[in-house]
Parts: sequence; C-alpha cells; structure tokens
Amino acid sequence: LQYTVYWSRRWIYGSYGTERIFRMETFFSASNKIKTNSCSIPAGFLDRIPREREFSSSEEYSSAVNKALEEESRKHSERIERDLDVVDFFKFSAEEFLYEYAALGKPLIIKNSTTKWPLPSKFWSIELLERFFGDSEYVVRKGDDYTSMQTRSETFTSYIASLRKSSFNVFESQDLDCTTQEIDASWYGANNWIPPGLIPYIDIPKYYPSWTSRMLDTKIWVGPEGTGAHLHSDMHDNFVVQLIGEKRFTLIAPHHRASLGATSFTSNLMSSPIDIHNIEASRYPEAALLKEKGKIFEYTLHPGDALYLPAGWFHSTRNLNSDVCCSINFWQAACYGSARVIVPNIGPPDWIVKPGSATKQDVETLLASIRNSQNS
Repeated sequence: LQYTVYWSRRWIYGSYGTERIFRMETFFSASNKIKTNSCSIPAGFLDRIPREREFSSSEEYSSAVNKALEEESRKHSERIERDLDVVDFFKFSAEEFLYEYAALGKPLIIKNSTTKWPLPSKFWSIELLERFFGDSEYVVRKGDDYTSMQTRSETFTSYIASLRKSSFNVFESQDLDCTTQEIDASWYGANNWIPPGLIPYIDIPKYYPSWTSRMLDTKIWVGPEGTGAHLHSDMHDNFVVQLIGEKRFTLIAPHHRASLGATSFTSNLMSSPIDIHNIEASRYPEAALLKEKGKIFEYTLHPGDALYLPAGWFHSTRNLNSDVCCSINFWQAACYGSARVIVPNIGPPDWIVKPGSATKQDVETLLASIRNSQNS
C-alpha cells in the first residue's frame, strides 16, 4: 500500500502565506515510514496527483484531488457501496482502519469512541456547552441549500435561549430572556470552533498521525430537531463524533457526483441541489435511480458513536431529537486515504491547549460545578 505525503503551501493552513501558487513537494522517500499508533504507512507516490506541479489556484488543485477520489471510488465500488460496518473502539486497530477502510475510502461506524476521553459523551449536556461558550460569538445558519443559505452571528447564550423559547417541550427551564430578533428553531449552529476551555476534555482520533488533527479543522455542531446540513461533499477525510442526541447521516459514494448534479461551491466543498430525502424523479432521474438501486445509505449516530467519512463522500445530516443535538468533527488536514495521500508533519500542532489533557480531578470539579449551578 503506497501513500503519498506532501506539503501544499497555504492551502492546508490559511495563514501560511498569500501567494496563489500551490506546489506539491515530497518529504519522504519510498523507504521511509510514517508512524501511527500501531502501524507504519509505506510512503510513495501517486501519479494521479502529480508530485511536482504548480497549480494556478486552489480550485485547480481541488479539481485534481476530486478527480482522483472519484476514480478510486469507482474502482472500489463493489467493496465500498455496502451497508456500513460497525466496529468497537476497543477491538479495532489503526492498522485495520488504514488498510481496510481508509485505503478504500469506505465509511465506518466506531462505537464507544469517547470512552477514553476525559469527558465521555454520557456527561455532555447543553449546560456544559453553555459553561464553555458563554457569551462568545457563535455562527448560525439556515436555508434549503448552500446557495440560498443565510448566516448570522450571535452569542451562544442567545442562540440557546431562542431555542428554549421556541420549543416548550425541549427544555425544563423557560425563564431565560431571548435576545435574538426572532424566535426560530430552524437556525443551525454549524461549523463553529471549539472553545479553548473545552479542548482538554475531548481527544483526537487515533487512526491517522496525530499531526493531521488540528484545532482549525475541528468544529462543533449544535442544533435542534430537523436542522442539519444539505447534501454536499468535503475534500478531507473526516471523523464525526456524536455527543448529545442523535444525528442521521445519508451517504452517497464520490463517483456518483454527476448523478447528483453536484458542482464546486468552494475549493473544498461540492454541493448538490437535490433534497436527498425527497428526490424529484422527473427532475433528477439519475439520483432517483441511485435510490432504487440501493446506492444511498443511511445511519443514525448515537452518543459515543464516531463516523469515519472519507473525503469526497456526499452526505446530508439531520438532527433527530426534540432536544438539542451536538457533535464534533475532526477534519484530517489534507488527508485523502483512498488517494493514498497523508499530509506530513510540517509544523507544531496549532492547539491552544492540549486535547485530552484534563485530569480526573478536573472532570470531577467541572461536573460538580454544573450540578451545583443546576440546583441553585
């Protein structure tokens, strides 16, 4: 199994410069190894994504990567287009992940994924999130698709307050003031950065090298029942960890892009205009045929579950609970397992504080403080 490792200037980390030239550079010879927790990845080259080529823009680079992802997806379609495998965190190694799932671009569900976190999913609550977010700025959005999406910024406190006032069966407490201009539970708190104080209580995935999980590529998603993300694909391998409530994922393999009418919305995201839960067969016959042939997969994440979502896979999400749901996702910076690409260690981690560094005493103090505030 041959993996390409490279550095792409500025595209991986937005603060690395302002130039518009993107050069692929190899950092390892074929004899070198990249160490993960339990296995070594042979380093090599893949001609499909040239290792020495200048790209005039991030869009040109993204096109090359997406083409590779589609080709690999089509090649392995019989192996990846099946019901999702479900494994247990304690019975599953990084080596199995890399060779049986990442290399094929095959999604995977990992149960009990937060058991070894300082703060496992069973302790997460909206009150916990309020403790760490407080009145910090929080971005919310709504819309039928990415082109019509509305976004606005408010405080996390005001966002949660608006949800409390819009759904009397969601929260026990109804006495908070709502400072937003409208009471509307369709706004989704999507793609926000994690508060620094919360970072020690989470931990990063253990299947790729640790340097591929970076703070700027780790986001938190909070929203009530019915909110979610419209059908799209991202250009990074991704782990989604469910912490509060349930979230349903609908998945479609990368090589069906044309059938979904997907086009580039940004250099890292392709968007489909189709409502995958209510396909208009007369307008999108090829998408309707995918459903008839069983090429559209669904899985509901429960607290503690993690979904490995390979780069290029189209997906939509929907929060299912009447209460507010929460998940964290870890984009693996510039990693595309099915295209044999793993980013090298080109610099120190950008975490403000170390993930997973909270002690048992820290956790006990935090939980006791939340209990006391609820009882007061």
